[in-house]
Amino acid sequence: MVALGAVGTTDDLGRGRSEFELSEVLGVSRVGESPFSVSYLDALDARLSPGLPPMPLLVKAAPPHETLGRRRSLRCRAHPGAEVWARFTDPAFEPDVDAGRHIYHMHCPPARRTEWPAVVRRTLGAGQTFYVAAPVAYAFGYSGSPWLRRFFANLLGAAGRPQRLRVEGPPGLEVALMEQAGVWRLHLVPRHTETLGSAQRAEALWVHGVRVSVRRPGLRRVTLHPDGNALPFKRSGDAVLFDLPPFRDWRIVSIE
Repeated sequence: MVALGAVGTTDDLGRGRSEFELSEVLGVSRVGESPFSVSYLDALDARLSPGLPPMPLLVKAAPPHETLGRRRSLRCRAHPGAEVWARFTDPAFEPDVDAGRHIYHMHCPPARRTEWPAVVRRTLGAGQTFYVAAPVAYAFGYSGSPWLRRFFANLLGAAGRPQRLRVEGPPGLEVALMEQAGVWRLHLVPRHTETLGSAQRAEALWVHGVRVSVRRPGLRRVTLHPDGNALPFKRSGDAVLFDLPPFRDWRIVSIE
């Protein structure tokens, strides 16, 4: 089981709890909330770090000017026997224009590694639990950070859930996998953002060099839409690999 952020910290009516409802299951006790609006994942266990840069990973769950809905990381303590697989590094300071603390950037840089656990693993019976004390899913939804996506994929791999789909391609390629009547539909959308504040929108830019690795037992056919062409594929261990021809508009791949 993987749990993220403030899971189990409110009751059915939305009232706050002083402790995690799943404290014993997750192997952590809640201490409080981070005083900073951004956090950095640091000191990652080797099983979480493949494909990630050797530097603190930013977790930013809201723009600096938004306070409604902003989510912060939690301070917690690991129970005896639980393993700490990552720790938090705090930013240099929390910006506060009224108090005279301002930075001409979207967020403060990392400054001090702490002893606060960011990822805690606990063996539970024949299984295991992972608790991430940062709102990584919420932050990924806001930022689209490829490093948070890779971190979460590594976490699921360490939890015994090998990645079912991997898409290698240029930055700006949006990927979504859905299932319809037993057929997987892989959506590939070229995206481009002109400014940090603009909405992402499709652009007529050619996309090259997209390779897909998928784990699906009994795979028989891969079809590219709207062309309707069958894509050749090859097997590599328990995975199937195929390459997409260059494209510049929304493409859908049927995998069955």
